[in-house]
Amino acid sequence: MSHAEPAAPPDRGHPSRLGTEAGIATGVAVLVVLLRILAIAGYDWDVAFAITHTVDLDDLPALMLGTLMGDHALAAAALGLLVPVVAFAWWRRARHRPEAAIAVLVLVAICLSLALTTDGWWVLPLLAAVTSALLLASRADVSRPAGRVLRLAVERVGLLSVVVLLVAAATSRTPWVPKERIETTSGVLTGWVLATDPGFLKVLDADGRHLLILRAGEVRGREELGAH
Repeated sequence: MSHAEPAAPPDRGHPSRLGTEAGIATGVAVLVVLLRILAIAGYDWDVAFAITHTVDLDDLPALMLGTLMGDHALAAAALGLLVPVVAFAWWRRARHRPEAAIAVLVLVAICLSLALTTDGWWVLPLLAAVTSALLLASRADVSRPAGRVLRLAVERVGLLSVVVLLVAAATSRTPWVPKERIETTSGVLTGWVLATDPGFLKVLDADGRHLLILRAGEVRGREELGAH
């Protein structure tokens, strides 16, 4: 009598799986860019359409980094919620690997920089609160709600990060470039220079959130402002 061979475990490096993950990553990137454009346009469809011509998917890293660096409250909330969960997940899965500890230390250093040099000081109490909650939950039985929540958070840290990323992209009206005071031949305006094409500047006006196209000859001076 022949016996059926046991099914082989799925290969995480299989081309079909890698293709699926790449497709998901691309989809998330498209959503992030779209939500960022809509958010800084105040969800005005026509303004958002005009802004789409100033960005593409290759701008995603700079787009999100600029958003977090410019929006102190958003950065404090995202770091305060994610850093403890990521650190706890790394500690449980790869605490024997030095690079995991180094990565956690880098994240903590970023939080300290935010707390000490901006108005995002409350990231430290938030870090302490979330870390305490995770430590208490880690002592709970997995059959209880607290234990199940902790296990789900650790096992789904990637999904949690994506959710935080999408929420941040959808709620922050802070563009990913510094605010500037621009002196022109017809007056002074405040806004964000989203693109510098040859001979032209595309500026998102801070007052009305309209995209303006200025000829380079109209611009007499630009001054970067300290706050968004």
